[in-house]
Formats: sequence, structure tokens, C-alpha cells
Amino acid sequence: LPSVDSSTGDLSFALAPDAIGTANIQLRLLDNGGTANGGQDTSPVQPFKVTVDPVNDAPSFTKGPDQTQLADSGAHSIVGWATAISPGPANESGQSVVFNTTGNTNPALFSAPPLVASTGTLVYTVAPGEFGSATITIEAQADGGTANGGVDRSPTQAFDITVVKPQIVVSEFRPDGPLGADDEFVEIFNAGSGAINLTGWKLHVTSGVNVDFYTFPSFTLNPGQHYLVSHPSVAAGLGADGVTSGVLFGPTWGDVQILTVADAQVEAFHYGAGPTLGEGTPLPTWVTTGIDGSFERRDGLTFGSCTDSDDNWSDFVRRHGLSTPQNSSAPVTPCAPPAAAANLAIAEFRTGGPLGFEDEFIEVLNPTAGVVDVSGWTLELFGSVLHTFQTGSIVNPGDRYVVAAGSTYPGFKDDTYNGLIPTPWLGFPDGLLELKNAPAVVDAVAWGLSAAEGSPLPDYDDFDTFDRSYARGFNGCADLGNNLADFVVSFQATPGTGIC
Repeated sequence: LPSVDSSTGDLSFALAPDAIGTANIQLRLLDNGGTANGGQDTSPVQPFKVTVDPVNDAPSFTKGPDQTQLADSGAHSIVGWATAISPGPANESGQSVVFNTTGNTNPALFSAPPLVASTGTLVYTVAPGEFGSATITIEAQADGGTANGGVDRSPTQAFDITVVKPQIVVSEFRPDGPLGADDEFVEIFNAGSGAINLTGWKLHVTSGVNVDFYTFPSFTLNPGQHYLVSHPSVAAGLGADGVTSGVLFGPTWGDVQILTVADAQVEAFHYGAGPTLGEGTPLPTWVTTGIDGSFERRDGLTFGSCTDSDDNWSDFVRRHGLSTPQNSSAPVTPCAPPAAAANLAIAEFRTGGPLGFEDEFIEVLNPTAGVVDVSGWTLELFGSVLHTFQTGSIVNPGDRYVVAAGSTYPGFKDDTYNGLIPTPWLGFPDGLLELKNAPAVVDAVAWGLSAAEGSPLPDYDDFDTFDRSYARGFNGCADLGNNLADFVVSFQATPGTGIC
């Protein structure tokens, strides 16, 4: 209750929280002289009023979670995103609350900016072709005003909206094919989970000329779908969706970038030793062989070109004797790598390396879940024993066992050839190499004019300047039963390494 200090006359009182209105106070003064002989110890009552005017309290709310959306995902409405929306204490319950957006670090990310309705619903529209992150800052505002020092706005709260970069990649590329310098193509693939509108996107080359060489027409690329662009002279034969203009790639060096309508770079691919723009280490110079071939993104073929570590050297393989350009009408190939082989397989081999024809090796992989005892198994060339696995030789799950020539081979090996076949061993222009658990043939690979599983591998003498090998294209782990599809040219031999 209000009180007055009798010595100083100071009035003091404490207001109840959020109370407003008027209190009528009656005050009298009492002394200690008593009332004897008709005395008066109490003064007359004097009334006064204490009026508490309303002062607006700040509204409050609880923001919702950060947002992550796919590129080209359009409009979004998240009902109930903001919760615990309050205009203030109970005596302000009749006030209305709205939300204001006070900050947006990346307005270009949206064709309709983020807004929060008074009900807490968050709405925004992702701009076509845009990706990245924006930090959005919001506040709640009540209509109680700011009279008498009132506060009508809440403290600001921030949240992030991230639009994931479209997973549109260069999936296969050839700068110089069997029909000559014009026999080139660029294959595009949607490795993501959402459809992407490519209308107005561009294929760009930086090396040498720095121009857009293809602009996409009105087209939406669905997950697992390809799109093929080629030189005009080979477009009909390849079934290309579009043709290049103003550029001719060569074997020495080159690059391709995929740009959105707003020129944001989604993908970059490069090869050779020149002024190129790509991701990570460039692929080697293109080796012109006169036969079919391509640079293909892993896993490739019908399993989706979905590997993207942002390093071109790691993400692509060189197919030799085979290319698989696919246009937008080709069957969809979702990201689904092939199953591992059910038995031991020849995973990598070399018929001759930088040190000559004896610089060779054979790698056997165990892709199964069990330990395999290969004691007494053989590696045979044209039916003659090149190597017999010694007693006690085992290959653990996922392990690789390497056998190789003698001192001329400098790399890793578990054992040395112990058969009686004279040199040059694998260094013939054609060959048939078999892994046997007598009498069964466990795996076989052929090159040149020989035959084993499916089509044989072509000779790869054109790659003799590299530390080359033939390696299974699916990290050595899958066996499709077709040597030409299973094996690719590796520009860096990796005997004894790899993970299924």
C-alpha cells in the first residue's frame, strides 16, 4: 500500500505487475500526543489519487527451424513455423501481432522474399536457378504503440534458409572420337532428387575462348535423366538434344562449366595441361586412339553418374573402346551402384608400365563378406600357369592380393610370379587371363583378339606414357560379366588399394 514518511513527507508505493488504472487514497496524520483533555491526535483526512497509465509491453514469439530446400523447388509454405506468439501480458491480449522482416543477406535467392504471417506461417519462393544461403532476421510487432515509453516490437530473431546447389553434372565427355576432331559430345545428368528447370542455363568454355557454347531451351531435367549436346556434324548419329556453337574441343586441354540463368556455376569439368577451369585436379590430356571412348563420371553406364567429390580426377574414368552418350529420351538411370561381385575377381592388371614390358601386375579382390583361402589357386595365361598361390594364402573380405613380375616391377605386391611362362608374360597384343580354382574358372579377362566375358578390352599401347593399368570401373568391386563394360583405363595404377 502507499505510505508517507512522516519526517520527510515522501510518498512511496510499489505497483503490481502489469496493473493499470486509478487508486483513490485517503491520508491522515497521527501523532503521539494522545487525546486527553479533549486533544486531537489525528488530522483531517486528505484524499489523493494514484493513476497508473498503460505502457505497452513487447510482444514475443519462438522462431521455427532453419530451412533447407532444393534448387528450383519454387514456393514454400510452412504452417506453424513460428509458435508461442504473444502480444504481451494478459491485459494486452486484445492487441494484434504482425511480423516484420528486418534483414535478408541474400535477396537474389528468392523470387518472393521470406515473410511470416501473423499466424506463424512462413512463406517464400526460391528463385529459378539460384542456390546458396540467406540469413533472415525477423521481429514481431504489436499494435499497442509506444506511448509512455512502451515497446511494441520484440527482440529480433534470425534463421537460415539454404538452397542446395543443383546436382546437375557433366556425366560423360569426348573431345575427339573415332570419326575425327568433330566427333565430340557433352552429356549432362541430374544426379539429384528433384527436377531442375534448365531453361536459359548455359554450357560455357573458359579455356582459350571464354564463351557460352550452348544455351538450354525450355526444358526440365528430371532425376536420373540425361541431356546430350554434340558437335553439329555428329548430332544426328548420336541423337543429340542440342548442338554446340562457336567452339571445337581438342585433345590437349579444355573445360566445360554449367551455368544457371544468373551465371552461377553449378559444375565445372577440365582436362589437360592448360589454362582450364574445373574442379580439383584436371583429367589427363585426351589420348586420341582412333576407337570409341570417353571420359565418364562414376559409376556410369546404367547405374547413374552420381559420384561428385568436386575433384575431376577422382570422379571420372577413361573408357577405352566404349562410350555411352545418352540423350533426354534414354531410360532414366537413378543413382544405384551395381552390387559387389559374388566371388573373387581380377580387379586390376597391367600388361606393361613405365619401366617396360616386365613392369606388370595382377590384382585379385575379395568383394565378399567371407575369408577365402586361395591356396593352390592359379592365374593362367592362355591356359598355362603364370602363378600358383602358395599354401596358406588367404584373402580377407575387401582385401586385394597382388602378384607381379620380379625386380623390374617396383610397386606393391604380395607375391612374385612362380609359373614357367617365359616373358613377356602379359605383354602380348592380346591375351586371356584366368583366375582358377581348378577346374573352375572363377574370373577371366581378355584383351586384343582373345575372348572371355563379353567383349574383350582393346589394346592400350596409346596410353604408354602413363603409369597405366586396366581397372574395374566400379572400384574393382562389381562384375557385370562384360570385360569392356567392367574395365576402364586407369592413368595411375593403384595395386593393393581401394575400398568396396
